[in-house]
Amino acid sequence: MKPAASAFCQDTVTLAPTGTGALTGMHFGLKDVSDVAGRITGCGNPDWRRTHAAASVHSSVLERLLAAGATLAGITITDELAYSINGENWHEGTPPNPRAPGRIPGGSSAGSASAVAADLVDFAIGTDCGGSIRIPASFCGLYGMRPTHGSIGVDGLVPLAPSFDTVGWFAGNTDTLRRVGAVLLGPVESAALAEAATAPAAAPRAPHAPHTPHTLLIADDLFEQLGAPERAALRPALERLQAGFTHVVHVRIGDPDGDALLAAFRTLQAAEIWTHHGDWITQHAPLFGPGVRERFECAALVGGHEVAAAGVVRERLRQRITTLLPQGTLLCLPSAPGIAPAIGMPAAPMEAFRAAAMRILCIAGLTGVPQVSIPVTQLDGCPLGLSLMMGAGADHTLLDFIVDHDLRDPPGAADGVNLPHVLAEVQAAFARYEQALTLNQVGVLDQLFWDSPSTVRYGAAENLIGSAQIRAFRAARPAAGLMRTLQHTVITTFGHDCATACTEFTRQGNPRIGRQTQTWVRRPEGWKVVAAHVSVIDPPYTDRQV
Repeated sequence: MKPAASAFCQDTVTLAPTGTGALTGMHFGLKDVSDVAGRITGCGNPDWRRTHAAASVHSSVLERLLAAGATLAGITITDELAYSINGENWHEGTPPNPRAPGRIPGGSSAGSASAVAADLVDFAIGTDCGGSIRIPASFCGLYGMRPTHGSIGVDGLVPLAPSFDTVGWFAGNTDTLRRVGAVLLGPVESAALAEAATAPAAAPRAPHAPHTPHTLLIADDLFEQLGAPERAALRPALERLQAGFTHVVHVRIGDPDGDALLAAFRTLQAAEIWTHHGDWITQHAPLFGPGVRERFECAALVGGHEVAAAGVVRERLRQRITTLLPQGTLLCLPSAPGIAPAIGMPAAPMEAFRAAAMRILCIAGLTGVPQVSIPVTQLDGCPLGLSLMMGAGADHTLLDFIVDHDLRDPPGAADGVNLPHVLAEVQAAFARYEQALTLNQVGVLDQLFWDSPSTVRYGAAENLIGSAQIRAFRAARPAAGLMRTLQHTVITTFGHDCATACTEFTRQGNPRIGRQTQTWVRRPEGWKVVAAHVSVIDPPYTDRQV
């Protein structure tokens, strides 16, 4: 696979605006699934480009943006036929992720996200069938909007799976996010009517205005699918969100592990994909890259009975979401299972990550409701998003809420002290060290110290320089009498990669007070102690009997 030096296709084009309006002065990128008159829509695959003619007219999305005063800055790279959430195009390369160098931008709207993250454009258009707006938005630290299914015309766009396909967009700030929404979604009045029409009859309407969500739901089962570091990283933003609501309800969206919903989504999507592209694939035998090729092969095997069973699962979920999300109700869920994977991750772990992502992403796809990914925080120096979802037709309400409520970490938090997710990681490592120490688990203790000649441990009666001396000391130390009680433990983290841990300890039958200080540093293999100091003192004079 060749690397890409740009977010844009080699045969990119630019277009001047055709009118003036809300987007005058703005520049945008357009995913290479949208027709541009006089250009062959490439869909990220050279065989597609070879076997198709140039478009005769613009897509309606492009027409609308140009009429609103925006300038088309270029056509952006997509995964092949938009059938991926990676952003690693085997033919055209991987657009860079400016916010997480060396990691994938996310697909299939990879180039669009890359262009916005690199400040090459003000906003960019993508599509979202299975997560191709929300995943790149989370990976690249952007706002990403997947609107209500059918709320924006898809004429002039190459379909993937029509009952899931939506036009979406990326923006670096909430003002641009909403301005693009005003152009593409149409008047607010129409959206409000759509929201009212799709709300259940018993849905609360007064005294709350349609644009003011009053109930917050937290999708516990989806957050449980994240690892502890990811949950800790998102917790401050989730707490900021909950602080604005008096009515917060914890819910479970699907089955315990999401496998039934994931299977239904994959089945229905694959069946539609093969319906629309199977004949072309059979006739032309196009060359697809790894991952995409296997997905098309699986799509060809989906049977009618599988589709029928999956349809029952989708309808059941749609009814549940309609009940859970009446007018004025907001649902919070993760945007992705984690930060962007590294470019070139092996196939097996990448497929596992993809499956974990789709368990979260398939909810909006199966139900057609709007969802926005918000760039709230970082983990290991890489962006991580949080998502908000509302009922069908509530797109403007959702956008207004995001504009009015800043959920992002405060400026400078990425370099701050005691970032919650970093602190949780070091606390866990320290607890593991303490357990290993008292149980004399020498192998675990050796593992938690940096294996280097530069590692230092100054003990109560010995000076040890280098990991070899430290290991030898532990191997020769008596195993009895190691239990102790900690007090006044203080763990402080600095940024994402450095921490100190200080504690006092006492042992039964010994009045002396021990003191322990450790310096922890994040290494590629995990958190490691690089320096430690242990000393013992007599109790303070004021604690003695006189």
